[in-house]
Amino acid sequence: MLVSDVKDLIKSLNIFEDETINYYCGILDQKKEQSLGFYKEDYGDNEVNVNGKAISIKGKQIQILIHWNKNYNETEIAAQKVYKALEKFNDVIIENKGYEFKEFKIFYLDLIDGEPLDYKKDPVTDTGVFQQGIRFRLIYTE
Repeated sequence: MLVSDVKDLIKSLNIFEDETINYYCGILDQKKEQSLGFYKEDYGDNEVNVNGKAISIKGKQIQILIHWNKNYNETEIAAQKVYKALEKFNDVIIENKGYEFKEFKIFYLDLIDGEPLDYKKDPVTDTGVFQQGIRFRLIYTE
């Protein structure tokens, strides 16, 4: 699973139905306001036994950077909206004993932090845009 697959998965949740949101992976030199950036963090794969049969479980740790606008409150609301959508999506995964997307079967979405992380203003572009981050792990098979 590539970071771009995770981006496509989150984009498919239609979290922001009425708005034009910019989705990107990695570094974007000229970040637009209302952008969601997807970054890979380190995480490994494991092998587990299911009904006596060893299967390979993959893990992908991702951070979503919510680069929103110059209004702190609106940025926080956008980050909470993404966070709550990820919580609801994990409920769907658990309820259905997995979720199929592209060639992957996702078994669990683990939100690492209890709420979005506050990164204050973007230190790189110096535009005064506030940012928050959400870190999570996806557990899946291919």
